[in-house]
Amino acid sequence: MPAGANFVFDSVQNGIDIIGVIFGAEGKAPLMTALKEAINLTDMLKNQLSYNQIINKNQPVGYIELPWSNKKADIITTKELQIVTYPGMNVSYTLDISKNLKLPIKANEEIGNLVVKHGDNTTELPVIATQNIESPGFLYKLKNIF
Repeated sequence: MPAGANFVFDSVQNGIDIIGVIFGAEGKAPLMTALKEAINLTDMLKNQLSYNQIINKNQPVGYIELPWSNKKADIITTKELQIVTYPGMNVSYTLDISKNLKLPIKANEEIGNLVVKHGDNTTELPVIATQNIESPGFLYKLKNIF
């Protein structure tokens, strides 16, 4: 039993690379049938996919509040993230602060990652503190030991 025509294609639409395979096309001209199906599939997909910047460089993604000071130190990303999205795609964000941080922390020191889950992919972007974070003073430590 013949397998029919199989056709592998690549089409760039709106800056997005669409790669596809048509399996088992049949009929009098199976290769032409496969080509037409590839065009139909590409036309359908090109309006569903878009290239979006979902994180900007230096975008605030959280802050550190210091109980021994009135300061709040913003946490910002050091890179941007652009991805191909489609309708219904789930995108979630988690701030993962390093467990090995030691005070004091200097401004612009990397303190962890913003973990971005998009579809079946995960991307980690480094994050930094925007200002110095000092260790608590002696009096704060003394008052909070007991």
